[in-house]
Amino acid sequence: MQQQQQQASACWSRSRMSTEQMAFMVEYTSGVVCLAMEGADLDRLQLPLMVNSEANEEAMYTAFTITADYRHNTTTGISAYDRAITVRQLSNPGCPPADFKRPGHIFPLRYHPGGVLVRPGHTEAGVDLARLAGCYPTGCLSEIVDKRDGSMARLMQLLEFAKQHGLKCITIAQLIRHRLQHEEVVQEVLRAPFRLPVGVWNPEQADFTMHVFRCVLSGQEHLVVSHGGLSGASKVLLHVQRGNVFADLIGGLQSGPSSSLLASLEQLASHSAGLAIYCAGNSASLEGAGKQLASPSATFANSSDGSSVHAARENGIIAAILRKLEVRSVELQSPDDQMRACLIQLGVEVTSTRDRKLFSFKFAAACFAELLGTLIFSFFGGGLVSEDSQEVAWLNGLALAILIYVTANISGGHLNPAVTLPTIITGHTGLFKGCIYIVMQLAGAALGSLLLAGIYPGASVGNKALGVGCFELRQTISTGHLTKGMAFGWEAVMTFTLVATVYSVALGTPNFGNVGPLIIGLVLAASAMLASDKTGAALNPARALGPTFVYQCNWSQIWVYVVAELAGGLVAGIMSWPLYGSGEQYGVIGNSIMKPLRRLFGKPAEGDHVDPNDIDAGAPMESKAV
Repeated sequence: MQQQQQQASACWSRSRMSTEQMAFMVEYTSGVVCLAMEGADLDRLQLPLMVNSEANEEAMYTAFTITADYRHNTTTGISAYDRAITVRQLSNPGCPPADFKRPGHIFPLRYHPGGVLVRPGHTEAGVDLARLAGCYPTGCLSEIVDKRDGSMARLMQLLEFAKQHGLKCITIAQLIRHRLQHEEVVQEVLRAPFRLPVGVWNPEQADFTMHVFRCVLSGQEHLVVSHGGLSGASKVLLHVQRGNVFADLIGGLQSGPSSSLLASLEQLASHSAGLAIYCAGNSASLEGAGKQLASPSATFANSSDGSSVHAARENGIIAAILRKLEVRSVELQSPDDQMRACLIQLGVEVTSTRDRKLFSFKFAAACFAELLGTLIFSFFGGGLVSEDSQEVAWLNGLALAILIYVTANISGGHLNPAVTLPTIITGHTGLFKGCIYIVMQLAGAALGSLLLAGIYPGASVGNKALGVGCFELRQTISTGHLTKGMAFGWEAVMTFTLVATVYSVALGTPNFGNVGPLIIGLVLAASAMLASDKTGAALNPARALGPTFVYQCNWSQIWVYVVAELAGGLVAGIMSWPLYGSGEQYGVIGNSIMKPLRRLFGKPAEGDHVDPNDIDAGAPMESKAV
């Protein structure tokens, strides 16, 4: 199942392909019938690639060959009968090349040696499944579509389709796990004890063992450094460094202790049992790195989807290495949600994730940015006094846009509890971090109002009558007086619009980039113009509470603002999740709300026990149901 697109293929072994099954496949799929085949069979049948790998522009770099039809006992080649014969004969090792016409109506696909462990695609899954079933290694497949509009069928439709027609539905991630658990993927080719040089650490603590593991499929070698007794040990400290020849030799592409193998060894030395794994990666040599950059597939490899595929393969190698070293329980030195999920699914216990920089300078700077940004916004928002409400709305929107520009790269530019709270629930902000953010926002709003009270003419702390920036229900032309229920509705709807815009700008596609803060500011301005004559359009619990606390004004009504704004923000965040996805930093509250939603959509939540038979929508890119 592809993580974002969740596409699937119907798949049959060639020996099971009857005319009826081919007709079924054509009816419920795109109608483009492919046959995954090993390279030796394609070479024997003289079916070369349509284009070479350098010229391949297909979205997944699928290796399509020249199409073919069986020459004998067929007519046009397009009927279900003709296509079923062609599939069976293409899979017949005794069939000569002359028995096929080119071009045709069956699309052979060239299987990558190593299968899903090397390239987790439809082609490789089809052949691997056939081999596991004891059949000839070819797999006939076609993409399943939604018959209502012709689009690709999604997860819930696929599960219903499988149930309706009595089909099995698995993910490529499950196939990868099965092969990793039942095949020897790595071999230890070197083991040697060593000690770090005197003067770096205490020699008594610097005893290590170097291991070199070679991947059976790719031939790549991975360096492993261990400390202490690993076999049977619990909570073995694990550090993983992804190989990058430019970052390792030239530097600058990665930074911080997590990217330094030497720094990680220092942590291992003080731990009872520890392990550092250096994954060679695709660019283990300068020549390989150069080829990767020169290849047209480098764009895919460097994209978020391509990186996800590569990381998934590396995580499988890491699990295989741990199994070879008899490590059953690890503690990750750095947070890595994808690795954590993969290790758990492959039988390795991950007891916790260690974050050694909870109170880092970066985190302190982010908290200060939230404090200062909300302070400035509260100060300017409260100080904007004008007879023209539209002018005030535009200035508030402009101020927010500028402040988001300034704080976005430091803290994410939340500046609003109605933004931060939903991100905690949907897993984009950690519980601890989010709570600190909200405290900083409330404090910033109060300090901004306090500063304004000290310099604004006539204003004073605790003076209800002379408070500036306080929010209250306004008189309206149509109703005369706005009820609390009406005010709740206005604040909730306007805040929902604002927070939904934040999610769209931050997580949606296309990436709005530097225009994002301006869009958020414009939405705030439009909302303020619409609701300013009714509630004042706070749309921010901190902005509403700050002046209320300083001037002690309007306590009887302020709860309407706070509750409505938080409710609007929460609904926007939860409703945005199916559209834009979710993060992985769930707290207890977030898990209790999001876990049922993630299960509804087939996605395991943080802390879930992932059964191998469950649909894993969190699988790596192009891990599709077959």
